[in-house]
Amino acid sequence: MIFSHKKLNRKNKLEKLNRVLTYQISGFSLLILSFFVEFVIVVFAACALIFSSYLIYILWGERKIGWIASFIIMMFSPLLLHFVDTGIEMLDNSFYLVPIVSFFLYCFLLKIALADWIQDKRWKKIREIEIAERKEIEEAENSGKVTIAEEGSEQPEKFVFEE
Repeated sequence: MIFSHKKLNRKNKLEKLNRVLTYQISGFSLLILSFFVEFVIVVFAACALIFSSYLIYILWGERKIGWIASFIIMMFSPLLLHFVDTGIEMLDNSFYLVPIVSFFLYCFLLKIALADWIQDKRWKKIREIEIAERKEIEEAENSGKVTIAEEGSEQPEKFVFEE
């Protein structure tokens, strides 16, 4: 049995997370949302809270403990600013934005790292498939079931990547 390239095309959790992190909002939508700043901040904070659980689930599944630790540090250290009283109401109110900004900074850094993780995972999968195919061919040759193709005969492509 020769392994199919379809195993490589399955979307894994990292690729789904990458797709979520690369989602973009149009400029016109941002213009409309700029008129409802307070509402948008509340919605962004709620989305960040909901998305955080999914993010930790994916990172835990991939055993990225360092990234989980940095997430906790980046999310909870800005909360210490809420205990600072500057006496300037506008500055005190702007401290509420720091956790949201740090969340988006963390997501940006994660998006950059995800590309390498996906590439490494794909390479490992290709390597596993090649080793399994090589082992299967060797077993078949040893049992006498397979003959080596003659020179000039066409060999099918083993892997086809769909990007």
